[in-house]
Amino acid sequence: MIFRILTTTRLLEKLLYLLIMDELKTIFAEIPKLDRKKFESIIKVFTLTFSDVKIEELEFDEIGPNYLVSLRISAKYYTTLIEKLTLNKIKVLTNDPEAERVIDHAKGRLKKRETKGFDGWDGLARIGEPKRNDDPIEKIVEDGDYIEIIRIINDLDGDKARREKAKQNLETAVNIAIQKYYNEALVNPRLINTNIDKILEIASDGFLKARNHTNLLERAAQIAIDLALSDPRYYEKLILIGNDIYLPPKINLKAIIAFTKATFADKQTFREQIRFALKYANLKQLVRAYDQAKGEFSTDERKIIKTFATFINQQRTHV
Repeated sequence: MIFRILTTTRLLEKLLYLLIMDELKTIFAEIPKLDRKKFESIIKVFTLTFSDVKIEELEFDEIGPNYLVSLRISAKYYTTLIEKLTLNKIKVLTNDPEAERVIDHAKGRLKKRETKGFDGWDGLARIGEPKRNDDPIEKIVEDGDYIEIIRIINDLDGDKARREKAKQNLETAVNIAIQKYYNEALVNPRLINTNIDKILEIASDGFLKARNHTNLLERAAQIAIDLALSDPRYYEKLILIGNDIYLPPKINLKAIIAFTKATFADKQTFREQIRFALKYANLKQLVRAYDQAKGEFSTDERKIIKTFATFINQQRTHV
């Protein structure tokens, strides 16, 4: 599709030039001319959020009533920006399978209205200004208000000492938020579903991921798995966690292991949960996660993963 749209010689030459720049990757998008400021705002917030990102040659070429937008971005942030653009309902033009997978995943979140925490950089710009300027950092951290801590960190015009203190306390605030959501669900089981989603928002948070808080992300995801295991009504969440490309591969596999252990010993009792897995489990994502993280699992755990994948594949083949 992208090659159909790029009709001018100049644009074709630019595409060829950009594609050979292996340290950067190319993104094209098509937007109405009225959305130019929105697009520029997203890019601005993106660069403020990820200090090490490189974005070059942002250009707007007129294509009838629209702009064809092109830019080069650090390969590390290629799919992250594509996700955020899609969540902001900006049409990314691509024939790259990796990009198409990210776009489909983001569109699925939009359809299911599962975008809280993934609302894109336009959303981040709207919530970016601190709202608790009169509260000391200690109080904000004690409340587990990690979003406010992120707002303070992002406030480049704010007090430098306050921003630095917020950076130092980000991990503590996130841990308190995780524990708070977990405790609330234990006390009130009606909150299990909602709080699993809140914890998974933390586990998938791009701000934390960009700052290499891997252990924090994995802890959040593990607690979400534990909550899902607390009631069979939420076993289906484990399949969704296994599918989620924005979670660490190790967590994808842990969720599938947990689901298999919980349900396969008695397939009749858990037939509805297994039917859900047959319909929605993403075996391609499971294979990708297995290739990346299998070394972190024991022989028995790897057998469980293979048992799950074999069962799903065979059942689908027989249908």
